[in-house]
Amino acid sequence: MDLQDNNIDNDVTTTTTTSNKPRKTKFEYEDEEQDETIDETVTESSNLDDDALMCDPDEIGGDKTSADYYFDSYSHFGIHEEMLKDTVRTKTYQNVMYKNAFLFKDKIVLDVGAGTGILSLFCAKAGAKHVYAVECSHMADMAQEIVKVNGFSDVITVLKGKVEEIELPVPQVDIIVSEWMGYFLLFENMLNTVLYARNKWLVNNGVVLPDKASLYLTAIEDAEYKEDKIECELMDSTAYSVINGYSLPLDVIFVFLAVFWNNVYGFNMSCIKKQSVTEPLVDTVDQNQIVTNCQLLKTMDISKMAPGDASFTAPFKLVAERDDYIHALVAYFDVSFTKCHKLTGFSTGPRSRATHWKQTVLYLEDVLTICEGEALVGSMTVTQNKKNPRDVDIMVKYSLNGRPKNLSRFPVAPPPPENSSNSLEMAGTTVVVFDFDHTMIEDNSDTWIVEEMGLTHLFDQLRLILPWTTLMDRMMEELHSQGKTIDEIGECLRRVPMSPRTVSAIKKAKALPGCELRIISDANQFFIETILKHHGLFDCFSEIVTNPSIVEGGRLKILPCHDSVSSPHGCNLCPPNLCKGLVIEQIQASIAEKGKSRIIYLGDGRGDFCPSLKLGEGDYVMPRKNFPLWKKICDNRKLIKAEVHEWSNGEELERILIRLTDTNSNEDNFEASSNPSQIGIFARRFAGFVGDGVGAERLEGRVWGGERRCSRCGSEGERVVGCGSSLKMRGRYGYECRKLLCQDVLTEDPTSVKGSGREACNVRLCLDGRKLDTENVIPNLHDSYIWNELG
Repeated sequence: MDLQDNNIDNDVTTTTTTSNKPRKTKFEYEDEEQDETIDETVTESSNLDDDALMCDPDEIGGDKTSADYYFDSYSHFGIHEEMLKDTVRTKTYQNVMYKNAFLFKDKIVLDVGAGTGILSLFCAKAGAKHVYAVECSHMADMAQEIVKVNGFSDVITVLKGKVEEIELPVPQVDIIVSEWMGYFLLFENMLNTVLYARNKWLVNNGVVLPDKASLYLTAIEDAEYKEDKIECELMDSTAYSVINGYSLPLDVIFVFLAVFWNNVYGFNMSCIKKQSVTEPLVDTVDQNQIVTNCQLLKTMDISKMAPGDASFTAPFKLVAERDDYIHALVAYFDVSFTKCHKLTGFSTGPRSRATHWKQTVLYLEDVLTICEGEALVGSMTVTQNKKNPRDVDIMVKYSLNGRPKNLSRFPVAPPPPENSSNSLEMAGTTVVVFDFDHTMIEDNSDTWIVEEMGLTHLFDQLRLILPWTTLMDRMMEELHSQGKTIDEIGECLRRVPMSPRTVSAIKKAKALPGCELRIISDANQFFIETILKHHGLFDCFSEIVTNPSIVEGGRLKILPCHDSVSSPHGCNLCPPNLCKGLVIEQIQASIAEKGKSRIIYLGDGRGDFCPSLKLGEGDYVMPRKNFPLWKKICDNRKLIKAEVHEWSNGEELERILIRLTDTNSNEDNFEASSNPSQIGIFARRFAGFVGDGVGAERLEGRVWGGERRCSRCGSEGERVVGCGSSLKMRGRYGYECRKLLCQDVLTEDPTSVKGSGREACNVRLCLDGRKLDTENVIPNLHDSYIWNELG
């Protein structure tokens, strides 16, 4: 395969060292695709039956201690049993030798790393003149007995020792056979030993079997393992009826026991979590997990290569074959016997019959979102580990279309073309960022599904135990088990209420020059897309940042947007699955080069407070009144640099949003429009003093020239003439509701708010700005957060 793009983005690097710690196989399957040579049955009789291979270990092994086994791991019978039972491996070698007897007839053969001697026995039966089986472990004693039991002592000589240290009885050999491959092809392999033997004893034009090995790479979706085994531990609730003080129902099959490494028998071992991701794992990968093409990284010709050729750097370009998410890269290898009359070999890939080598899974630090046809481009560097020569170090560099790796993003509509309008450049860019639940729609899409589809009981049982995203994924699993279809879930979502004025506001804002709309939400992709498409709004947004969701086997899976295990965002204000403030910072960086720009943020929940803190002067935040964000801003008004405009319903959202997004609302233009009689919507700031001078505090607000309408609540107003002399002295007359301004001083007595003939604000305050009583607040009182500035 041609490597079409070698341009590497070096912003992400993962360095790992392989270790032989295979996890339990998730997928037990046998692929229908099998090599023709493996399926063929050897018809001629053989005296190599199972009983002949099994000898009394007491007679052979001697009095070995555990220390002997520690330093001589290949003396373990279980290792050899696993390899012998790998029919793909063993039958391929058998077929190569039996079906190519012309290669072996009257030849001297060297078996490097003979183990039980099975390959030597195949060679002897295929007609070899003599076979020298070299094995450095204590298994050499067992092999000697196996050779004797099977009647090949005159053909096979077992030599115990390292290839580099022994001397053969002959000066040269015609053939070298070896099963030298390790996990990832090169981990704990015997390749260097085979090359040493080749250089020392193989005749010119001699044969090495196998003589070709190729390493491949592909990418997979594997959220299930990453969540279940790395992020959390699952346990049968029947064994743990009470956890952290909460009683758990016995009909709950699995419960989330917090992040496992955070609490191991009362001790914090969270530092292991990152290592658990960076350490390659050996596992059988389901072929349905494969997202991209398979890329050839390296082919090695064992008959010609030099020892140093096993260290290499190879570029790769993995092209997505469907829209999906990438959690890990998967490496596997093929081996070939090209000297046979018919090309023979086997593959350890996910689409081939399973072998004991399985595949090597390299988890990425980030979850990548990829669309069909997009390419994950990078390079892999494989080097020998300096401390342990049988280990290998793997370094992967990759980039995905230049997109950030720490968030899962879903491009919805292409951004406006750059330099499309000079007037647009002059006006700058306005980016309107919406939260989704309770901001765009009038409910929470998650709890709507739970309640409407009858999951409230199970939801309440698990709510205090599972993180929210994991909980919603569990709800989707429950719906699937009940036979609920994706279409039924979609139909339920289309009933979520949404204000027509909100729909109108979004469409109007989208139509304004220089206005770009985005969504940052901790709902999920499927819920948001379904609702937006129902209201004809999907194409209004250039980007949606939310929790990924995929449909797999008719079941909706919901994944966290941010990988909290391998790369936590570190924000204490945001849930672990998504930091909206981080996204706002990335938006700010992306629009900084476009000249003058501003952000308008609309939200309602606690998770919207962090992005509100990221906004600066010239930006706007629009909290929904009486929702958590509004309350947080009221309590921390001095922390907010952006201008605050609260709203309560779709009508107010539309009026305020369109006023703020209209490109004519340019503060620099107001100086040319100071005439109160002039009709316009140009804004300017003013500073005045409220009260009669005793204990009065500075108040900042906004005065609009032109229409006799309150700039805060939109109702008819009266000219302010007596509540702030500084306004009158400056000659800056605006129109404000008299209900908005308290004309008298707020005393130290929090229960006292004095009036002076005009309607006084009946929001009770201390001078330090703490609101004590909001009962009977005047309905038209807007921007009440301003009163928190008093004091």
